[in-house]
Amino acid sequence: MGFHPNQIERLKSLGDGTFYTDSPKSPEEWVKRCEGADIVCSGKFGLEQRIYDVKNTFFSLPFVGVGWLDKTKLKENNITVTYCLDVTKTQSQSGLLL
Repeated sequence: MGFHPNQIERLKSLGDGTFYTDSPKSPEEWVKRCEGADIVCSGKFGLEQRIYDVKNTFFSLPFVGVGWLDKTKLKENNITVTYCLDVTKTQSQSGLLL
């Protein structure tokens, strides 16, 4: 995800976490990295292909376009997604898909 060192330290102060500095090589590797996590911060690679395979997880996404996500499948798999809304329209919004 490209966190700055100070962001990683702040996140570590909240509890244990694993941070990857490289991108997964395949959607399968992405799933393995996500398994067992309560919260996942992710780009689109792997997510687009396999998000519904990572059940009972909270995803934080750094982009606007989430219209392709199936809300029914998210709910069936107990997946929560937060995302950034279009900051050109307002700078104080964030989104949540349940």
